[in-house]
Amino acid sequence: MAKTIVLCGGHLTPALALCEEIQKDRKFQLAYFGRYKALEGDTVPSLEYMVMKRQRIPFYAIPAERLSRFITLRNILSFAQLPFSIFVSLYFLLRVRPSVVISFGGYVALPVCFAAFLLRIPVVVHEQTHVLGLTNRVVSYFAKLIFLSWEDTESIPDGVKTIVSGNLLRESFFADTSTSLLSFGNRRLPILYVTGGSIGSQTINRLVEPLIATLCQKFRILHQCGGSQNSIDYKRLKQMREKLPSATSQNYRVVQSIDPGSVGVVLRSAHLVIGRAGANTVTELLASATPAILIPLPWAGGKEQERNAKYLVDLGVAIVLPQKNLSSDTLLEQIERLSVELEFYKSRFPKKEQTSLRNAAKNVLNHISTLVLGETT
Repeated sequence: MAKTIVLCGGHLTPALALCEEIQKDRKFQLAYFGRYKALEGDTVPSLEYMVMKRQRIPFYAIPAERLSRFITLRNILSFAQLPFSIFVSLYFLLRVRPSVVISFGGYVALPVCFAAFLLRIPVVVHEQTHVLGLTNRVVSYFAKLIFLSWEDTESIPDGVKTIVSGNLLRESFFADTSTSLLSFGNRRLPILYVTGGSIGSQTINRLVEPLIATLCQKFRILHQCGGSQNSIDYKRLKQMREKLPSATSQNYRVVQSIDPGSVGVVLRSAHLVIGRAGANTVTELLASATPAILIPLPWAGGKEQERNAKYLVDLGVAIVLPQKNLSSDTLLEQIERLSVELEFYKSRFPKKEQTSLRNAAKNVLNHISTLVLGETT
């Protein structure tokens, strides 16, 4: 009988990579515990819900709210909801009866992992950042194993078993596929890919919007603008595009989200990326060898995005622009500066990073099978 593995948390990119590996092996079946809405109080379904539904992976919505390191009324209310979130997690875990629960961090993972601990279900953690995240830090005290993306990861409790696996990318990321997303505009122009994910997109949207008419003279712009707040940015940007001259508007495409299966080909096709500096973004830039202008999310816990960005800056493959006091004019100056040095930046990417990232998900599943479930894949 197939053993069930539950994945949980909000970091979808590495979770999907492991999903791919698990689905190759008939000894396992999958379930995903996550958030149903993209943001608290929003009406837009989360990307993880939409992707799991598309892939027909059972999805269980956990009613959890974001926690922070500061004492606020909202945070007190979030803690007050935690017992209910744990109860719901217990109910779903008893229905699913998994052999192991794997956390990819984020506030949704906390009640799920604690419920698994109460039920004596083994818990495994995968950490994407250079500093162990708040949820994974709590979970690590009763986790059986922690996978790290970086050798210098901080805030790991003493006595916890760790394995440096690297961050996880899907096989499809490296596949030579095509996507209609790139079928627009003047094909002789290089591609500028603008992305802020879901939570971090709004500031980037506001910075880029005044520059679109100018940039479309030199680039084809693929703009992933997010869908939060009832898609207000998407609607505004589409209206703005309709007002541009046809010669300009043809070089601009705006979408709310990009299917994870298309991210690899988009990044490899892009000449330059403007985006945040989450661990998954940094990993994908390394794997695709794409130069970037990074705007770290300033409220990311433990300044993790600043540290992620510094890793690429130290390699000489990206520049960082702090969000505070950043203007559209400054951003435009840096785009123009980097656009004339793209080949130089691209030549600095280390080949060994791309090779090791290809096998990370497979290695993680092998370790889980051997060390946690007592069998080999």
